[in-house]
Amino acid sequence: MLAGCGPGVTDGEWEITNGYSYVDTGSNGKAIYEDKKSIIAPRVDSYKVDGDNIIVARRPAGTWWREDQHGNKFSDWTLADTCEYWMINTRTHEIKQIPDTKNWPTVQCDGKTYGAKLVKNVE
Repeated sequence: MLAGCGPGVTDGEWEITNGYSYVDTGSNGKAIYEDKKSIIAPRVDSYKVDGDNIIVARRPAGTWWREDQHGNKFSDWTLADTCEYWMINTRTHEIKQIPDTKNWPTVQCDGKTYGAKLVKNVE
């Protein structure tokens, strides 16, 4: 029997508002969906409903290069050390990136790595 396979205790889908939901498939698989379609890609750290808007903080994926024991380089992924902020208007369905969330201080990337090593991108 394998341990660690299958759904985790936090996995699931939760209704937010107006047909939008928060979906957690574990690890970095946290996304915002509209009618069963992903509209804010995985790695969502937090969100808040503000009237007709959903404000989202998301940690994008970064890439970095590493070498194996034979000197072969390959790309691996990790979470970027930056945070993206998005606003979804649930009435008009407009999605736009916003520069910050100073008006919504609870919507921030929390700094957790969710199983990926957080490193700066290197070439």
